[in-house]
Formats: sequence, C-alpha cells, structure tokens
Amino acid sequence: MIGTKERIWRTALDLFAQKGFEATSVSDLAGRLGLSKGALYKHFADKRAILDEITRQMAEQDSLAAQKYAVPEETFSANPASYTHTELSQAIAFTKAQFGFWALDEVGAKFRHLLIIEQYGSAEFAELYENYLGRGPLLYMQDIFQTMIEQNKLAPAPAPRLAVEFYAPFTFLLSQHDRGRPFAECLAILGDCLDSFAKRYAIKPNLDT
Repeated sequence: MIGTKERIWRTALDLFAQKGFEATSVSDLAGRLGLSKGALYKHFADKRAILDEITRQMAEQDSLAAQKYAVPEETFSANPASYTHTELSQAIAFTKAQFGFWALDEVGAKFRHLLIIEQYGSAEFAELYENYLGRGPLLYMQDIFQTMIEQNKLAPAPAPRLAVEFYAPFTFLLSQHDRGRPFAECLAILGDCLDSFAKRYAIKPNLDT
C-alpha cells in the first residue's frame, strides 16, 4: 500500500497529464484525493513542490534503468570514463526498455503526455521535454557512439548522424503508439530498426589479434 505522499504525487501526475499543469488547481487535486488543502500542504508546500517530486522520481527511474542495463548514468561531461564500457548491445537493450517505459508505464507515459501538452506554453516544460525525450537522449547516444567509434567498436561515421539514425525510430514509434498502433507491433519495428543499425555499423572484434 502506498503512502499518502506518493498517492498525492501520483494523483497529481494523473491530473497534470489530463488537464495540464497550469490548468490543475490545488483544489482539483485535494478533491480528487478526498483530502483537505491543509492535509495536502502537510506533505507538499505547493503545486510546484509536487512537480519537483515527480521530476525527482523520473530522475531516479532513469538512474535505476541505466544501472540495470549497464549504460552511463551521467552526461559525458560529468563522467566521460563511464562511456568507455558501453557495448552497442547494452544501448539497444536499454533503448527498448525505455520505449516500454515511456509507452506503457503508468508514471512514464503520464509524465511524457504532460511534457507534450505543456512544452509549447512553458519554457520550463519545453526544457524538460528536450532533456527527457528530445535533445537529451540524442546527445547521450551521440556521446556513446563517439566513444565507440574511438574504440573501434563502430564504423567511422559522424556521431551526430548516427544518433539521429538510432533515435528517430524511437520517437516516431512512440507517436504511432499514441495514435493507437499496437505496442507489440511498434516494439517489433523498433527492434528491427535497431538490429539493422547494429548490422550496418557494429565492428566485430578481431579474435585473431
């Protein structure tokens, strides 16, 4: 059974994803929860504090997923050494898992929808969208691929181009899933795209040397 604080931020995320952050009032949230505003304020000072908790939960999820699939947790500038241990197979497995998280996970899917509906009206949400679903993952993969090229694990090619080629099916198929295309079909297509990427660019180690 989840505690009151978790119930608050989860319910808030549900409302934010439906109505938008600005359009959701504290009264809306208290009414959905069956709590007084005073009881809600015992756990969160305001609506902003709830959003901060949601983004903290998302950052924690990102970290746990990176640990599970043995890919870098931090940006390249923060910890370049962590990028030297990543294999393409790990990056592919991580990407497939993240696709499932953003498409199906109760928290991930709602947070993504919140970012989609708020990004055009708020610089803050636009930046969050870029960090989680746009520029952030693209630069992350670019740094992984650049490191792999330098290690002779990937065929020489511009890393920015490789990142776009790798990540574009991910974003396209998420949008297709949002429009009703079955998840299993989208995931299978994504898997085919990533496997084709590996066949085109991965360099097999020379076991004779």
